[in-house]
Amino acid sequence: MLSACLGALVGTQQIVAMANSRTDGSVAAIVATQAVILAVIANSLLKAGLAVSLGSPALRRQIALVRGATAAVGAASLWVMH
Repeated sequence: MLSACLGALVGTQQIVAMANSRTDGSVAAIVATQAVILAVIANSLLKAGLAVSLGSPALRRQIALVRGATAAVGAASLWVMH
């Protein structure tokens, strides 16, 4: 799970790899699903942080809302699955 989060900070390859490991049976479905969700949350928060720190005020608001909503939905999904 940690590798999914860290990998998502630099790209989406880790997300794809975890999804593929679910289809070949090397990882349980619930673990793969949770790892993908965590990776998406980590990726969204990183990109939101970059946009907030580097972007214009208008971009900051838009990105913060969309990426914040993405992270919130992901967190809610993890909570429901747990």
